[in-house]
Amino acid sequence: MKLITSAAALALLLQTSLTTAQSPTLVRDFYPGNVTPTLLNHGGPNSFRKHNDRLLLFASDGPTAQKLYSLSDLSGNVDVLADVGGAVGYTTTNGGIVTSGDNIFFFTQVGLNWVLYGVSNGPAVALATLPIEFVFYHTLIPLPNGRVLFPGHDEANGWEPWVSDGTVAGTQMVKDINSGSTTSLGSPFPLFQGFDFGGRAYFLANDGSNGMQLWSSDGTSAGTSQFAVINDPGETGAISLFWSKNDTRFVVNSEAGVLASNGTITELIHPGNTVEVKIPGLNYTASPAGWMYFLASESPWRLYRTKGTIATTEAVLNASVPQQTYPYLAELGGMLYAFGTVSGGGVELRRLDPVTKTATSVKLFSPITNSSGSNNNFYGFRVLGAHIYFFGIEGDSHRQYWRSADDHQLPADARERWSESIIRQHDPLRGSVRVHSEQ
Repeated sequence: MKLITSAAALALLLQTSLTTAQSPTLVRDFYPGNVTPTLLNHGGPNSFRKHNDRLLLFASDGPTAQKLYSLSDLSGNVDVLADVGGAVGYTTTNGGIVTSGDNIFFFTQVGLNWVLYGVSNGPAVALATLPIEFVFYHTLIPLPNGRVLFPGHDEANGWEPWVSDGTVAGTQMVKDINSGSTTSLGSPFPLFQGFDFGGRAYFLANDGSNGMQLWSSDGTSAGTSQFAVINDPGETGAISLFWSKNDTRFVVNSEAGVLASNGTITELIHPGNTVEVKIPGLNYTASPAGWMYFLASESPWRLYRTKGTIATTEAVLNASVPQQTYPYLAELGGMLYAFGTVSGGGVELRRLDPVTKTATSVKLFSPITNSSGSNNNFYGFRVLGAHIYFFGIEGDSHRQYWRSADDHQLPADARERWSESIIRQHDPLRGSVRVHSEQ
């Protein structure tokens, strides 16, 4: 047997084995000892990020704040990179731990503030302190040369895009987009949302005249400008940016439909009053073939895919999208896999064939009969080799980790899942790092 050390496997350190005779391998127990009703001593590893052949993660080794660890192999040996608390934010494509060049960036809470830290070849450095009123979307967008774009704040300029190169001296406001103390990142809730493409950052901002639109920046004031109009200038409140990208183009949702761009030219590839682009890493796994997915409300919803041009935009199904509108998608072997609810409260895993434009049932999960969670509690699609992995709950069980068989089916006798004792709170190794083996 061989241990899998690819980026995909390292990001999935909480997986089952690929054969029923094997067990998950304990890599490191960060917080040794048993969990008791009065002592929840689990390490709680989180915010996994692959960086320069190392796995970065936060975990606790005692009843104190979490630490940033670096794991170089599967021997269990780790290096402590920072002892300042855990990462704040979601850990998808641009939240939690974000890296650029040799620099590592993350937000953590310190008292009543958020603090942006940077780590490179020495101790963690506090780069910026932000008011705790900034309650969500702690997004960091990587830029070339070890830099990140992030939501910064000062009393004179309010919330504006800032840049950091990992040093205090190299951390400053990029541009006061909405002049004065008024924020450019949304009101009443400043939400910094965006992504990187072609060495630039793309994000939502309001200059005070044109509403929340798509802006682009190279990390300098001169290189920061409005890129495309995607929202009604008069729209207010919490406005979300839905986006996806491949190697050559990106797509975003807009008031007119789905816009695509190569970073220079922008075109409307699918008109529609209500569209929702699937964000890679958040609600679908990135397509190796370069496909990007979006939903469009067309009495009712329909699922589409595109490579960023009108010619490559096509419907995935002839029929409308069933209930639950496929919030999670995984692509494997040219097929899509998605969840949908069925009458009676169950959840069904379905295979979507973009060629025949049909959907077939892979497995029906029975409704939950205890209080362990919602019947829709299926999430976390990951693809590794010839298998799909995800979390799910059915019947009288608690949360379990599932994988497909070699033919991507999930018949009852071919499924694999963690035992209930590993998933539930009382497990003595809960929160440990584990890895599976492949024959």
